[in-house]
Amino acid sequence: ITRREIAARFADSTVFFSTFGGNQVSAAAALAVLEVLEDERVLERVAAAGTALRRAIGALSARYPVIGEVRGAGLAIGVDIVRDPSTKAPYPTMASAIKEDLKRHGVLIGTTARAGNVLKVRPPLAFTTAEIPIVVEALVGTLASLSGQD
Repeated sequence: ITRREIAARFADSTVFFSTFGGNQVSAAAALAVLEVLEDERVLERVAAAGTALRRAIGALSARYPVIGEVRGAGLAIGVDIVRDPSTKAPYPTMASAIKEDLKRHGVLIGTTARAGNVLKVRPPLAFTTAEIPIVVEALVGTLASLSGQD
C-alpha cells in the first residue's frame, strides 16, 4: 500500500517480481501458522523453556568455570566460554571443542561472536522443558571429557 507516485517511481527504476506476493494461498498459509502459534501457546512455551534452559546451563558454571555469562531471549541462547571466570577472557578453542563434542551426544549448536567463544544454542520451536535434561546431560558429558573429569 503506497501512493501512486511512489509506486510509479518504483516501477520506473526497479525490476520487482514476486510469485507469491499477496496471493490467497500465501495469506491462508500465514494465517494457519498464526493460528497454530496461538492455539498451541508456542510463545509462552518458548519463553518458559528458554528461561529454564538458561538457568540449567548457568547452574553448571559452578562446576565448570569455562561457562561464563548465559544470556538470551526465548530459545535463542548464548553461552560465553571463558578461560577464566574473573577476567572473562574468551576461550574460542574450547568453544569449538564443545560444539564438536556435543555432536557426539546428538546436540547440534553453533559458535559465534567476534572471538568465536560463544555457544549459539537455538533449539527448534518444538523444544520444551522436557528436553532440557538431554541438553544438560550432553553438555556435562562434553565438559567432563574435555576438562578431564570423566
